Amino acid sequence: MKILSLKPGHDGTIVYLSEGQLMFSLEGEKNSFRRYSAVTVNLFVEAMSYLKELPEVVAVSGWYKGVGPLDNISTVSDSGYDGLDNIISENSTFLGKDIKRFSSSHERSHLMCSYGMSPFEQGRPCYALVWEGVLGNFYKIDEDVNITSLGQVIEDINCDGMFEVYDLNYDQVAKFIYEDNIIAWVQGKYEIGPRALGNRSLLASPFQEEMQARLNQIKKREGYRPIAPICLEEDVSEHFDWSDPSPYMLYFQKLKTDQLKAVTHVDNTARVQTVNSSQNPQLHELLIAFKGLSGFGVMCNTSLNFLGTGFINEMSDLVYYVQQQKLDGFVVNNKFYVAR
Repeated sequence: MKILSLKPGHDGTIVYLSEGQLMFSLEGEKNSFRRYSAVTVNLFVEAMSYLKELPEVVAVSGWYKGVGPLDNISTVSDSGYDGLDNIISENSTFLGKDIKRFSSSHERSHLMCSYGMSPFEQGRPCYALVWEGVLGNFYKIDEDVNITSLGQVIEDINCDGMFEVYDLNYDQVAKFIYEDNIIAWVQGKYEIGPRALGNRSLLASPFQEEMQARLNQIKKREGYRPIAPICLEEDVSEHFDWSDPSPYMLYFQKLKTDQLKAVTHVDNTARVQTVNSSQNPQLHELLIAFKGLSGFGVMCNTSLNFLGTGFINEMSDLVYYVQQQKLDGFVVNNKFYVAR
C-alpha cells in the first residue's frame, strides 16, 4: 500500500510510505526554519516532486484551529485534537486519482503510534500513558485494539500549578489591568496583518510612562518606540483630536489630555484604534469596565508575538511567552488566567 501522510500544522511533516518502506519524510522546520513550523506550499510542492506514483491513501493528522485544544469554541481540523472515536475514512480524489482519505484525532494517533512502535505484537493487551501538549491520560488497549480511557492524570498540563483560572469577568480583568498588571488578551481568530486589533494583544493601563518602558522591554524593542492606545469609539473625541472611527489604527491624532502618558509620543500624538460594540464586543465591554474604574475608556494595546514572529496562536506558545516575559496574566476567550 502507498500512503501519503501529512501533519499540516504544528510540527508540520509530509511522509510517504510504499509497501511498508519509508520513501521520504520532510519537516517544516528543517532547512533552518523555526521550530514547530507548519507545512508550507513550497514544502508540499517539493514533496510532490519526490513522488514516483500517486498514493492509494492520503492520511491527514487531526489537529485544531484557533488558540488550542483548551479553547471551547475552537474548531477542529480533520479529526480534531482529542477523542478516541474521531476517525475519518472516506473515498476521495487526489490529483485526479481515486484514493482513500483517512484522519485520526491527535490523541488517538499518539496512542496508535506508540502501540505500533512498542515491542508488543498486535492483539496483546496493554496499558498506555499519553503525556503531551494538554493530554495527560491513562488508557487500556485490549486484544482487539479498542482503546478505553481510564482517567485523566492531570488537567491542563501546560497551565496546572502556574495560574489561578477564573471564568471571564470583565470587572475583575479591568481592575487587574488598572492595578498596573499587563495581560495577554486572546479572542477568537487572529488578525490579518501585523497590527494587534484586539484579538492578539498585550493590554495595560495607559497612565504611567513606566508602562511604556515595561511594554517595550517585553517586546524587546527600543525604549523610544510608542505604544498605541485602544479607545472606546464613543469616547475618542474626549481624549484625542479626532471624531471619526479608526478601527484599523491607521491615523495619528493629537492628544487632548496629559494623563495618558504611556500612549503619548514625544510630539504629543498617538495612533489610536477605536472599538465599538459590534466590531469587538468583548474588548468593548472590557474598556467600559476599565472606564468605570479609571474614568478613561482607553488602554495600551500592542501585539502579542515573539520577537520577529507572527501572532501567537497556540496555548503552549502563549504559556511559554507569559512565563518568559513575566506577564501578570492572560485571557483566552472566556477564561482568565492569573500568574501565581
